[in-house]
Amino acid sequence: MTDTLWNDLDTQLVNILTDDLGPSSAYTTLQAQLVTATTYEQFLAPNTGQRDKESQLPGIFVVGNVARYGDGQFGDGLMHLVVTTPYDIFCLAQDTSWPAALADAKTLGTRARESLRLRPNLLYMGATPASTTGEVVRRTLIGGLDVWALKVAGAGGLWRGLARLSVEIEAQI
Repeated sequence: MTDTLWNDLDTQLVNILTDDLGPSSAYTTLQAQLVTATTYEQFLAPNTGQRDKESQLPGIFVVGNVARYGDGQFGDGLMHLVVTTPYDIFCLAQDTSWPAALADAKTLGTRARESLRLRPNLLYMGATPASTTGEVVRRTLIGGLDVWALKVAGAGGLWRGLARLSVEIEAQI
């Protein structure tokens, strides 16, 4: 546990996805070689970005750069907030054709969705504060899944399949 629920959520998401989709998972295909929490800047940086590490593909990148605050419950004399942290979970694979790369992206994205959908108790911290700030997770919302397949420039017939799973985690302070 850290001083902020945000860091705890990053760690928890990485742990869940590593357990369910990583090298030691039950899947025999498309096991994620890398599961990491990162930023959009790191993920998208050309040539130096994490998405360019072919030896670590398939890879899963947990990106949560924003926390939104809204009014929470009052009544005890303190200001309370609802904290919504949107995450994009990017699943990246590489294959030799557009249809195969797109299928890989759909498969990884669906597996990530199911990993979070079937294990919600790992993100739901209940009534016990999940960090030293007293933040408590109230719910996890799975928003949508987008997929793309893009040709890798200068790499012959290689294609990258990319899935983006949108997730929001709502907490209260």
